[in-house]
Amino acid sequence: MVRHLSAALLSVVALSTEAFARERNYTLRGEGWFDTGTERFGRLPLREARLTLRDNGEFAVTLFVRNERYLVQGSWDRRNRGELERIDINNAFGQRASGSGTLAYRADAEQPQRLALEGRTGDATFRAEIADARSDGWDNRDAPDRRNDRDLGRGNKLFRDIDASMNGSGTLRLSGVRDGRLENVRARLGTDGDVRLEFGSPTRGSVRAEITDIRDNRITARVREVFGYRASGEVVIAMRDRDNVERVNGSGGGDNGSWQLDFDGRSRGNGSWDDDDNRWGRGDNRDERGRGGMDASERGSGWLRQDRGPSLSFDRMRVTLDDNHDALIQLEGRRQVLRLRGRWSGRGDGVRVELTQVNELRARGRVDIARDGWRVQSLRGDGRTDLGTFDVRFVR
Repeated sequence: MVRHLSAALLSVVALSTEAFARERNYTLRGEGWFDTGTERFGRLPLREARLTLRDNGEFAVTLFVRNERYLVQGSWDRRNRGELERIDINNAFGQRASGSGTLAYRADAEQPQRLALEGRTGDATFRAEIADARSDGWDNRDAPDRRNDRDLGRGNKLFRDIDASMNGSGTLRLSGVRDGRLENVRARLGTDGDVRLEFGSPTRGSVRAEITDIRDNRITARVREVFGYRASGEVVIAMRDRDNVERVNGSGGGDNGSWQLDFDGRSRGNGSWDDDDNRWGRGDNRDERGRGGMDASERGSGWLRQDRGPSLSFDRMRVTLDDNHDALIQLEGRRQVLRLRGRWSGRGDGVRVELTQVNELRARGRVDIARDGWRVQSLRGDGRTDLGTFDVRFVR
């Protein structure tokens, strides 16, 4: 590994100079580490990282490790999440690579405060993490008596350990896992960032991950293992309070192919969440959410046809409509995943999404979603990317 890394010592390389691709440059200096994935060298100290993010989605970071520099490149996706940007890696140390990462910002969203990367080249795995020494409250925790059950933590640090169990219903899609039905989960999250999600009958197994971001009741974590298989990707754990899991959603890839996990918890002692009809606000005081934001996963059949490229078919759809009106539609087939992003509007049984992106391509168009309460009935839309026009359909 080190021989290949030494041959790939690189200085900062400018990205494409296309006129429309304006860029932002940042420097992170602080405490961090770089792990080459080899027992001989282990974790090396990382004190500085210089980043470039361009408006066309290109990303590059130079890691300063001891007296050497390592360049990692890929794409970034703001996903309108404010204080967190996702990174997809395609090149590391001069080699083709795959992986992902996150870039967390200060509360004012002006300056990055933490970078985390995890990936693989043809030689070995690698991981890196660095936090800006000037970041406010990076390691500071207020006294427990000043925190309520919904105030879970700050940045990527929990204020206290969490050990929460919940019954519910869900599904895991992963090659090699039979059945895939999930009926209960135990979420064990530590102040050291370690995450372990343990699922019981009828499908038994666990997901291992590391916390990357905490916002309100949502904990985002970078996945490293799914049901015994080494994996990558992201999982989001929504907590009703410190003792109750509301929802778990995640997806990614790994040694055993792509995976998708969706789990909805049912409340103990709260009648408005005891049955499916009330899960998204039907029959209780959550009417606004029931007619607006939602997170639903459906099986069915669908397709995408494009004037340049093959037609694609899908058998699963997930629709996420955030309260801030960001929309993510994910269509999955046996060998492909299509992600449509945009801004949603509408109430009741009809929602319209004005598209801004299809996978990594900028897009224009619209998608109409028909739903019945918290369930999506159908989807249909059309639009255009730089590669041409497309039509998309899905029916439950």
